[in-house]
Amino acid sequence: MDRNEHNLKMEELKTAMHNREYEKAVELADMLDLKKIKDNNFLSLVADAYEVTHKYQEAKKVLLLAYENTNAGRQLAYRLCLIAIKTKEYDEAEEFYGDFIEMAPRDTGRYILRYKMAKAKGEPIEKLIEILEEYVNIDMEEKWAYELAKLYHIAGDEEKCVDMCDEISLWFAEGKYVIKAMDLKKMHQSL
Repeated sequence: MDRNEHNLKMEELKTAMHNREYEKAVELADMLDLKKIKDNNFLSLVADAYEVTHKYQEAKKVLLLAYENTNAGRQLAYRLCLIAIKTKEYDEAEEFYGDFIEMAPRDTGRYILRYKMAKAKGEPIEKLIEILEEYVNIDMEEKWAYELAKLYHIAGDEEKCVDMCDEISLWFAEGKYVIKAMDLKKMHQSL
């Protein structure tokens, strides 16, 4: 494939992704020599196509290519860690987690990665709660606050579950997680 054909395939792939034609995008990606591409945004787009079609090993290979292209790959380390978790390659996940922490020591995404790793490994619920409590104390994000409320519910800690549901309602006032939190709260006490 000459340079013009290569560039044409890249444009077709971008169009396919824009149109949500993920299978077509994957077919086009398979035709390209991705090792020659130095554009990390494009490589990330290719990885998205593979990830959406559940081809995690291919997504990982593409992200590793992008990772090798850059010095500031904290987002790539984050994504590689997530994919390693999905593919149950926990040693690799720990390595990418370490890289992520080294590149972004203050990024709260570390809690999400730690939580996902702990959950995937089947860690005890107390450990999962501990991780999310740390995160929610730093960054009250409704999705993870609700996840914490669910963990309290599962652990049988009715008081903390209700308190977290109330916090979610106070912080966010409306939205799907507020509704879910109120439904969860109803399981323990009337509104």
